[in-house]
Amino acid sequence: MLGQENNPNVYMPINKNEAGFTMISVLIMFTIIIIMMPFFVYFMQMISPTSYDDELAARQLFIFVRNDAILAEQFYERNNKLYFTVNERETATIEKYQDVIRRQVNRKGHEIYMRNIEQLETESLAHGIRVIVTTITGETYEKTILYYEK
Repeated sequence: MLGQENNPNVYMPINKNEAGFTMISVLIMFTIIIIMMPFFVYFMQMISPTSYDDELAARQLFIFVRNDAILAEQFYERNNKLYFTVNERETATIEKYQDVIRRQVNRKGHEIYMRNIEQLETESLAHGIRVIVTTITGETYEKTILYYEK
């Protein structure tokens, strides 16, 4: 160690401009962060994923109802319930039960078609049946199921 002071190969630069952060630069940095924080929160809320669970469940419900209508010999609605006569011994019913839409065959079973339902409305039309579903979040989905010729 004693020989390093006189060694010409050892070079250690010293810059006089390396003073570090000043208090003013730190305050400016915090001010910029505080001003930008509401924008960051807003942008983070905008990029959050939107849930399409209710829409997918409604589409699936309408596919199930359409398939039941295709397979049934006849179908009709009464008191916001859909009735599908498959044959002379089987009648399937689709109705709102508590907060779900269920399907039963001959008033037995409990097959869930859709959950979190506020209201199920059915309406007879000249060419089919209109089904309107309102979820507990207030979203409304509507589909017309046509009569099929066999």
